[in-house]
Amino acid sequence: MIVEVVVIAKDTIKFLIVFIEEYVLLLLNINQIYDKLCLLRIFCYFFLILLSFKLYLLVKMRFL
Repeated sequence: MIVEVVVIAKDTIKFLIVFIEEYVLLLLNINQIYDKLCLLRIFCYFFLILLSFKLYLLVKMRFL
């Protein structure tokens, strides 16, 4: 039960770090083709962050 919460929290942090990295790459890059791909990846990671956080809350509430 606690292990599941820790694993989900780790995944959320991992997705958040990659999201920040992609956002910084977008800010530093000037290539327009890469910008569109980077925006898509940022959107996907943001969605994954939301899903993993929601899953974390559901698991946490289930075991409380």
